[in-house]
Amino acid sequence: MGLRLNAMFCRLVDAVFGNRVAMFMADTSYAVYLFHGVFLSLLGGRLAASGWFLERAPMERVAVLFVAVGLCSYAFAWVLHRAVERPFIHLGRQVGDRLFPVERRRAAPVA
Repeated sequence: MGLRLNAMFCRLVDAVFGNRVAMFMADTSYAVYLFHGVFLSLLGGRLAASGWFLERAPMERVAVLFVAVGLCSYAFAWVLHRAVERPFIHLGRQVGDRLFPVERRRAAPVA
């Protein structure tokens, strides 16, 4: 019974965290963390100067700002991930492989 529950739990975790949305959010999370404050101040300042924005109810203003900051932050984080992080991850792997070569061996046959 315990093994069956463990397998079901592993499948559930894999389904939740192994999909494309979760992978995208994991890849971009640090850049979103770093830059959301920049977008919050830029967009919040712009919107606070807008009559249309100020006429909205407080919860509507929060929702508009939340969506705008989220979209800008994730778009910027995706561009950074593609243009900066991926190439440097690849470069780091190449340098690491040259500095610390790993001998490729066949797995020993199981007796």
